Amino acid sequence: PVGVAMFTVTFPEISVFVGLVYVLNGFYGLARAFGLIPAGPEDHSFQMGIAFQYFCTLVLMILVQVAYLEGGAMAPAAPSRACLTLGAHVLPAFLDYKMRSTPEELPVDYYGLEGTDKTDDVDVEANA
Repeated sequence: PVGVAMFTVTFPEISVFVGLVYVLNGFYGLARAFGLIPAGPEDHSFQMGIAFQYFCTLVLMILVQVAYLEGGAMAPAAPSRACLTLGAHVLPAFLDYKMRSTPEELPVDYYGLEGTDKTDDVDVEANA
């Protein structure tokens, strides 16, 4: 077995397949970000791709690769590795959602705040 970053590689073929899933999702996400593939507010295909990617990572890279080691040498590391990879999968899906659902120009009440009140405007020069 070979240790690469937080993964243990027992079968390179499995790692190549999971890496291919990562690369394809990355290219798909870039194409959506640059507008080459249209994505509306209700298009959740990238999130589904990321969910499949996390499933592949969890099952193939963390459980299967570690299970083939003799004597369960790395078995206690599996939960920590699952937590470490979760953030790398949640953040791109969240940012894609924000990219698709945030308006180009934010309205005044976008954050749930009331419009600015005239009494809040303070003339700095008058108070100096």
